[in-house]
Amino acid sequence: PARGPFQPGSPSYVETEYPEYDLDEAIALHEEYKAKHGGPLTFTANIIPTPEIQAIAQTLQQQGEQAGLEITLNSIDQATLIANAITANYQATGFILFGAPSLDREYVFIADEPEGSPLNFTRNRNETIIEALDAARATDDPDARQAQYEIVQHEMAKDLNFIWLVHQVAAVIYQPNVHGLDKTEFPDGGDTGRIVSPF
Repeated sequence: PARGPFQPGSPSYVETEYPEYDLDEAIALHEEYKAKHGGPLTFTANIIPTPEIQAIAQTLQQQGEQAGLEITLNSIDQATLIANAITANYQATGFILFGAPSLDREYVFIADEPEGSPLNFTRNRNETIIEALDAARATDDPDARQAQYEIVQHEMAKDLNFIWLVHQVAAVIYQPNVHGLDKTEFPDGGDTGRIVSPF
């Protein structure tokens, strides 16, 4: 289970105020919602039809139902899902993002800069996030950059425009007669930053 864009153990990981799983609190908040809006919270979530994504979405749907929410899963092809996200044609949508070791690659998805960028799928505009990401880009000091990324992660935990579910796990698999893929240095001797576990 994920509580942010980075796994514990990552140099970029930050402990934030992202909410813990709390069914009793969810039920209480949903009762407030129903009293205010005259009925349960209902929404449709777009997902792609792969077994892994289906399983994750069905778990989320079941957890929502335990609190009384009515979640409909809309299984669509990836091209349509992306087009719907770009045009804001969704209520909730599953997406695989934040697989980089730095938040800089995710800038276009979270900064909304320029304002109204269609790649900021949630349409959330948080000036503190934009300023922190820009400050991170303006320095070559890794500690200063990480301090700015910490600000971003704390703000994302407050805004809650993303619900973190799981972390991506990637691998490169190769035959024993393929050589050199476990080399973790650039030709000039610099470290690539990759963690390689040959087997």
